[in-house]
Amino acid sequence: MINDAQLSFAERNINRTNRAEKCAVEYFDKNKLKYVRYGFDEKNRRIESAIWWNLPEVVRSSPDFIVSNDSTVFVEAKGYRGDLKIKVNDLIAYEHWNMIMPLWLYIRNFDTSEEQMIDFKNMKKKIYECETGQYQDNGKTYFIYR
Repeated sequence: MINDAQLSFAERNINRTNRAEKCAVEYFDKNKLKYVRYGFDEKNRRIESAIWWNLPEVVRSSPDFIVSNDSTVFVEAKGYRGDLKIKVNDLIAYEHWNMIMPLWLYIRNFDTSEEQMIDFKNMKKKIYECETGQYQDNGKTYFIYR
């Protein structure tokens, strides 16, 4: 069976929904959290390439949601199979957004159905001790977060 990691970005995003974002919405609803969609949706209502590639990378990496309960935070939704891989490029963007308003990550393991919210501030404390790797298709470096 081919998994998403073996497909190109274009192949992964043809007529598909972002499962992690869908699960995040279900999580927010289940936990009675108020939320609004914030960042770009790469699978639906895409921005044409001529505009997209002229945007600064940090803008292209806008968090997916603004969520409010006792406090208001940005939330980035990430789904994964196997290991959770966090790209160095994403860490740079997360740092930027976290300076504006606290950033949390909703993570969903599609192998085990486990889900959790991680405070970026806490993730940052341990991520630089994690193993690293590189994606074969684009050469980007990532941390394997456990």
